[in-house]
Amino acid sequence: MFISNEQFGISLVIVAASCDYYVDEHRMSWLMVATFAAQACSSHFMGYQADKIGRRKLMLIASMSCMTASFISSLMPEFWSFLVMRFVMGIFVPGPGMAVLTYLSEFTKFSLRPKVINFLYYAIGVSLMYMAAWAVLMLPLDIRVKVHKNYAITSWRILMWLQLVPGIVSCIILSCTPESPKYYLSVGKPDKAYAVLEKCCRSSKGKDVTLKSLGIDSLKPPETVALETTKTGFGLTVWIPRAVKMGNDLHKDLILCDMIDEAHRANITFTESAVWFRFVIT
Repeated sequence: MFISNEQFGISLVIVAASCDYYVDEHRMSWLMVATFAAQACSSHFMGYQADKIGRRKLMLIASMSCMTASFISSLMPEFWSFLVMRFVMGIFVPGPGMAVLTYLSEFTKFSLRPKVINFLYYAIGVSLMYMAAWAVLMLPLDIRVKVHKNYAITSWRILMWLQLVPGIVSCIILSCTPESPKYYLSVGKPDKAYAVLEKCCRSSKGKDVTLKSLGIDSLKPPETVALETTKTGFGLTVWIPRAVKMGNDLHKDLILCDMIDEAHRANITFTESAVWFRFVIT
């Protein structure tokens, strides 16, 4: 909901902000584009960081950075500084925006996963109603608290602060939740993954129920997964054999992007020729 506020809420803000900044429609469109342009620049990096430092950690860091940049942008006295800060804010938007899908899906069993993801996207609609409702209430008000000379706190600045509220609430909730157990397994930390699932088990089944009482003594990542190369999986012929070869040659736990980087440094090459192959998950 907070991400949608930042992406689409600016369309309500710039109408009022244009009066303070004395900008035309051409420059108003720059403010609309700035956030999305920044997302396009940083989305791949944020995806890489989600696998490197963890989904929860990325969401916390990116969300707080995004809120900080958004708050600073609401205080900017003129157009160009406001535009720059909106771009900076947009750089952090892909972090929580895409990591939350992975995070929730990794905590949800297969049968419930489509429903959970579907309900997650309802937040976009709620966000649009949330911002529109506050805009109807705040923008008509003649609020002008003079701070210095021609600079004043106006209703559109307060509206930008109100759109940060869902982000603050989400960070508080997220700080009380654990990291994804699947992430821990992917980086070779099965003990931490077991501890997270133990906590989830006690929360769902009761304090007297443990994983051990359910017959689960330890967690191990699946060592092999058989994949069939079909027309719908054209990327598999390139990525999966490449990961297998690099994983065998490098002998250490790495995420896929690190494996490719290490392989380039080591000059590792190979030929993809198998239709059925085994992919080692580290």
